[in-house]
Amino acid sequence: MTKKKKSEEVDKKDLPKGERFYLWWREWTDAFVFAFFLAMLIRTFVVELYKIPTGSMTPTLVGDWVAEQDWDKDGTKDLILVQSVSKHRGRAQWVFLKEGNHYKQPPLYVYPDYKFVTGIKERNDRILVNKLAYFFNKPKRGDPIVFKVPENIFDPNKPYFIKRLVGFGGERISITDGHLYINDEMVTEPEQVARVYYANMWSLYPPGTEVKIPDNEVYGFGDNSYNSLDSRRWGGIPFVNLKGKAFFRWWPPSKIGFIK
Repeated sequence: MTKKKKSEEVDKKDLPKGERFYLWWREWTDAFVFAFFLAMLIRTFVVELYKIPTGSMTPTLVGDWVAEQDWDKDGTKDLILVQSVSKHRGRAQWVFLKEGNHYKQPPLYVYPDYKFVTGIKERNDRILVNKLAYFFNKPKRGDPIVFKVPENIFDPNKPYFIKRLVGFGGERISITDGHLYINDEMVTEPEQVARVYYANMWSLYPPGTEVKIPDNEVYGFGDNSYNSLDSRRWGGIPFVNLKGKAFFRWWPPSKIGFIK
């Protein structure tokens, strides 16, 4: 076997320059073609990359103009200020303060020193979505789901949304005093859902109104409850529309990690 390999190598070196280039080109072309089809296979059936275009999932995932600052001066950035460029330029519109392992969204007037934003930068998180997540397991409350936009709100420029799964078909859901209720009980877990202050902004129903989620549908809310068009406005998401589960953020480098 060793002698045969050596003779093949000698033969290849003895080939004319043009033929040697052709063999080199063919080997690399085969490798690139294989890599391309493997990548397309993975993208189609396993994992896909997405860019966060809006601020509806802030502070979990950011697609907006933001500034991060050290509120309590302990050396770590624990305050996220969000500003819309289209209006109130330079003024913070959404404020998220970190307490422990999660952020809360207090009223802006609590922080008069941060009325005007400094050091603001545009940030669009890039994420990986597991497209096989719901082939083998059922979705769970609290999952960050990516889904095909329902027909009643379809926008060809934004065919997919990402929201937090908060309710399942057959459940009765309502919002009272910032808390989420399922079947008349306040949701206390998972922590990803319980930590959010849910507003009634954009909702078609008055505070406390109970809505039954249709069978074979789920409800998805944005973590930035004050600035998210979601199931509060346009209703349920057909289960078949689920594209997958967002599980990893790969950009920006300072925020690389698994998504909760």
